[in-house]
This record gives sequence, C-alpha cells and structure tokens, in this order.
Amino acid sequence: MALLVGTFAASVTQRATQERDNERHHQTIATLETAIDAVAGSVLADEPNVRLPVSSPATHNDEGQWVIVEPVTQSEEPLMYRATVFRDGRPGVSILRSANKK
Repeated sequence: MALLVGTFAASVTQRATQERDNERHHQTIATLETAIDAVAGSVLADEPNVRLPVSSPATHNDEGQWVIVEPVTQSEEPLMYRATVFRDGRPGVSILRSANKK
C-alpha cells in the first residue's frame, strides 16, 4: 500500500512540475513576441540589436533577465526579428519571426 501511495504522489508531483514548466515556457514565448512587436513598431527598429530589461537583478551578483531583439535580413523575404531571452548573462529561449502588422 505504501508503494502505491508513494508512486501516486511522485506521479502527481511530476505532473505539477511539467505543467509549471509549460506555463513558464508559454510566458517566455509571449514575452519574446511582445519584445519583437515593441521594437518593430518603434524608432529602434533599424538598430542592430536592442536590449530590453525583463527583470531587475535580485542581488548584486545577479545580472537579471533581459531580451535582445535583432533584425535578421534574408534575401527576398520580409524582415524578420530574432528575440533571445538572457538570464544572468546566459542565452535561453530564442524565437525568429516577423513583427505583427497593426
């Protein structure tokens, strides 16, 4: 019985962790898409790269979190932007897409 309860508890914990990770990933993608739209619709659209803060550093040793948006030009295609999230100086999730037309 204890083995059954332990297995069930581990399964529930693993599922909750996966759901939390999926939600965090979706939030990161939404942040990157918003950053692309913000840069594309601003006077900074022609800059080689734009660094946008996402969070302030928690401690003096922490560099915080930010997004770098850069235009990517490919021949005969509409202008695309690459947005990459950085945390503590390390790159993380990156997306490549065109800006939304408003």
